[in-house]
Amino acid sequence: MQGRDKSVPSIKTLMICPRMQILKETPLPKGYSYMQIDDDMDQEWIDLQMMAGNFKEQKEAYDFFWNMDRDKFVFVQDENGKLVGSAGLYPGEHFGMKRLRLGKLVVLLDHQREGIATAMITKLCVLFDSIPDRFPLYVSVNAQQHEAIKTFAKLEFTPYFGFWEGHTDKQSEHDWEIVTEILREKSISA
Repeated sequence: MQGRDKSVPSIKTLMICPRMQILKETPLPKGYSYMQIDDDMDQEWIDLQMMAGNFKEQKEAYDFFWNMDRDKFVFVQDENGKLVGSAGLYPGEHFGMKRLRLGKLVVLLDHQREGIATAMITKLCVLFDSIPDRFPLYVSVNAQQHEAIKTFAKLEFTPYFGFWEGHTDKQSEHDWEIVTEILREKSISA
């Protein structure tokens, strides 16, 4: 996914996707394939995540790598075997309890706009539906990631207007009003 657009304010929001909304995986584009990630690829994965701004410090990314459930993550390689994308399902606590969320989504800049992010998201949504859980899948997105928001919206993720981690219903609604205006402005200027 594209990096953050620092020309817009940083506003955290949530989007949700009901169960059984995405019924099949979108295939990866030609020349890309899913791969198993080896322990010796830790720095490659960490560098990818740091480039996307998914962690503030390398140590945080390192700890996450060694503790993540790799069965709930997808890793994409190009035809040369280079790691170019990754995303996963892991516990988030935005609702005051641990719930699976989709995140740590990143695609190297040179490989964006190929459909890799969409393929990873749909694969993870299908995986999520196979896991017993009573809650819908959610993702945390920032207004600065407006390209990611557009991708999630195309895949039927919808804005969450309710209470979450220090946000009231009214704050969530207000934040989404701002984000919607940003999306409109960015669509017009594109």
